[in-house]
Amino acid sequence: IDPKELDGHVILCGWNARAPEIISRLTDQGLKDRRQTIVVVADLDFNPVEDYELPPEHAVLLKGSPTDLDHLRKAGLDRADCIIVLADETVDDPDSQTVLTVLQAEKHAHRLMLEGERSTELRSVAELVDPEKKSALESVHTDLILCPQEFSEKILLQALLNPGVSEFLGDILSVGRENEIIEVPVHGVETSSLVGKTFDEAMVACREKALLLLAIHRGGAPGAGKDPEGKDDWGEQGLVDLDTLTPPRLLTNPHGPADRGYRIQPGDSLLFLAHSHQPLTEMFGSPSKWRKAFQG
Repeated sequence: IDPKELDGHVILCGWNARAPEIISRLTDQGLKDRRQTIVVVADLDFNPVEDYELPPEHAVLLKGSPTDLDHLRKAGLDRADCIIVLADETVDDPDSQTVLTVLQAEKHAHRLMLEGERSTELRSVAELVDPEKKSALESVHTDLILCPQEFSEKILLQALLNPGVSEFLGDILSVGRENEIIEVPVHGVETSSLVGKTFDEAMVACREKALLLLAIHRGGAPGAGKDPEGKDDWGEQGLVDLDTLTPPRLLTNPHGPADRGYRIQPGDSLLFLAHSHQPLTEMFGSPSKWRKAFQG
């Protein structure tokens, strides 16, 4: 595949031991309409597509440093849907590379938005070795920041304190299998039946379709990063003013009066545990519509 011909693809930057499995899962044909095409940008002395037998029609290597904006542009940054920046085990300071890569990619994509050359913001996922480096990424509109060490510690503690939870987590966190966690935006006529319902009311209604409502993500759908006047949250200088934003709140297992009385609103999103896409498609339309909505 030629990165110049791609649109709506994923750019994966850097390389570590988790990369092959991530690419394999995202490009698995079992995902059907969610199957991704991935351009790997990393300074490697081998070709992971060949060495790990990744599908060549859905994965390609672009050799070079992801901190170089020219390499990212050759990977189709102008048209990519998402960029994943891994903690690169091949460099001395992976966190510095991650921060610089995300900064370059996000600012470039946002500039294209302002110039009308992109219709949606770039989604960015960044992996850090040191959790204390999070603040460096929080100020540049990074959508998701992951620290495997921190996450592993939480799972380990849960498994020790609650025997059996590891099997449950392994089941619900598997992509493309039964009992997958799926987030769906709430807006449009497709979700009008759930707008105005409390968590408990929505959960009962969704159980009729074998869906388990796990959480309401307040402001999780498009528009969460906008101020009342519709301006984006980058500000005039291209950076986020964290003090002026009201962060989305995840409402899980509501117990207080205020949380139990909260009613679903347009602009929220719902997290479900679903055995398949069929009931979700019946309620909310096609999965491609959900993804398009989350792209803003």
